[in-house]
Amino acid sequence: MTQGSKRILTLYDIMDKIEGRIKRMNNISAFPAAEYVPYTTEEAHVPISDLFKAEYKARTVMIWILQFLQGGMSFIIGTLAPLVLVAAGFTVIHSLLFTVVIDSGYVIGSLLASFVLDRYDRKAEIIVFAILLGIDGFAFSLIHLVGLILFFGTAYTFLDNFFNNSWHIYQAEIYPTRVRTTGTGAAFSLSRIGTFIFLSTFVVILDLYGAVPVFSINFLFGIIIAIAVFILGPKTTGKILEMISK
Repeated sequence: MTQGSKRILTLYDIMDKIEGRIKRMNNISAFPAAEYVPYTTEEAHVPISDLFKAEYKARTVMIWILQFLQGGMSFIIGTLAPLVLVAAGFTVIHSLLFTVVIDSGYVIGSLLASFVLDRYDRKAEIIVFAILLGIDGFAFSLIHLVGLILFFGTAYTFLDNFFNNSWHIYQAEIYPTRVRTTGTGAAFSLSRIGTFIFLSTFVVILDLYGAVPVFSINFLFGIIIAIAVFILGPKTTGKILEMISK
């Protein structure tokens, strides 16, 4: 046997061990048969109306609802926390210091999300985190103790990173290559519109009625998003990207 043949056999042995480990991790006895997935590299303009064709209609409605409402949910703490704290009786300086601590949740959440999100179903993650954000925000609006303010505020920014990372991945997975740019771009533009509308409105509501009504609306947004994703959103985790739209 030549030296080259020995190296090839060694590589086969290494590959067999890797495949065996993957099978044990996924509790399977054999890998699924390879599937041919048609693809295209052709560049073509896709009109918005194509997003509402039969195969895309439900997921387009779902992602538009999610994006529009999360535009308010995702920025409510980072933008309104200082105003909420001042309205609760804290000084401007203390409110800004609290906000710095609260914003640390964005950093921690982003780091941990990169290790966790691929382990679970994306659809389920969005539903869970949308509801948790609503509950956490409502709790934040009720409390006046410094320790709890910092806890619930930081928890909100922490969870928000998991929520945002989940739907960023999900919105790209629900459309095939041909309409992905149009689908994700149109949906994301709605989130910017939602951010402008809701944060402007929340400031007025906060000034007139206080923090509880603002975060009650935020809680309602979380429930609506969870329902929309549960009913209309397809499962994507573990599926071939181009086959999801079938």
